[in-house]
Amino acid sequence: RRSFNGNALYTAVFKEYIYSMLNRNTPMEYFIEGGRSRTGLLLPPKKGMLAMTIQSYLRGNSKPIAFIPTYFGYEKLIEGSSYIKELGGQKKQAESLFGLLKSIQKIEKVFGVVHVNLGEPVFLEEILKKNNAPQRVALHEEMPESVKATVNDVAFDILENINKAVVINPISLISLVLLNAPTHALAEREVLVRLEQFRNLLKQHRYDERMQITELSNTEIIQYAMKLKQVELIEHDNERWVKVSDIQVGLLKYFSNNILHTFILPALIAKVLRVETEQQLFEISKSDLYTQVIEQYPLIQKAFFLKWDESEIESEITQIVDYFVAEKLITLEADQSIKISNADPKIRLLSALAHLYDVNVVKEPEKESKEK
Repeated sequence: RRSFNGNALYTAVFKEYIYSMLNRNTPMEYFIEGGRSRTGLLLPPKKGMLAMTIQSYLRGNSKPIAFIPTYFGYEKLIEGSSYIKELGGQKKQAESLFGLLKSIQKIEKVFGVVHVNLGEPVFLEEILKKNNAPQRVALHEEMPESVKATVNDVAFDILENINKAVVINPISLISLVLLNAPTHALAEREVLVRLEQFRNLLKQHRYDERMQITELSNTEIIQYAMKLKQVELIEHDNERWVKVSDIQVGLLKYFSNNILHTFILPALIAKVLRVETEQQLFEISKSDLYTQVIEQYPLIQKAFFLKWDESEIESEITQIVDYFVAEKLITLEADQSIKISNADPKIRLLSALAHLYDVNVVKEPEKESKEK
């Protein structure tokens, strides 16, 4: 005799529902984060729906399953005010009809473009075979460890492939530049330079072939951000500065975090180099640089769902080092040492990238985990 509590009964019914959907070959849509991210970073996966989908598939009578990771990139948030309240500690507001009606009133305002990009499919059968999972599992049968491993692998593959499909839109890019500057403001000429430098980095070290980068010019990016009222122009020291208004700082953090994973490995390399400069040591051996970065890489790989495994990371470091050489941040010497430029403009770029690492590694992922 089996007794069900409310949650167990709900789960059993929902499994039957998923099973019937799969048998009818009906596409399903769900989000394995299980909720809205307050920071714009990917949340660790909640695997309940995935587990039920995979269990239903293993009951049989289903065609092969492919999960299609989908990246959504926004340029402005309709629920911006509630988002700011959540950052201040309030609980996330539950979705409701009243909330929907309030949102409709805002539709007439300019909210930019919603960017949708499809990631590389994740094929369930391949991962089941890799983990030597059984071909059939009954509904009430205990889930084998091989199937649990499959659920984990599918979840993380989905998140990694969402990151591969990232869209570098104008607002996320200018947000990354300005939020990484003192007082969240820079002279317009410096903003143009930094936008170009970051674009060049993305081209030199392209995160993935599915990644898309805005086609707007650097000047057009500033104008577009002003049109969406995300930034403002001010006069300072007899020249024009681009500034994030105080009320927008928290919101723009969301957009910059959407693309942070594409910059976090260069930021780690810059961090290692900057430590040398802070000690007035403007030289480091190439092997020492690589060793330090490789040792610290597992931390950011897990936190930001980065796609490179240990066998690939050295090649990625080389591409970024080549970019640093092209930007004249460093020079590679014949004896395999790296000399770091002490020219002020170069140090500023190195410091900007290192600052990304300082403020985002450990702090933000830990915060997200606690909020769950």
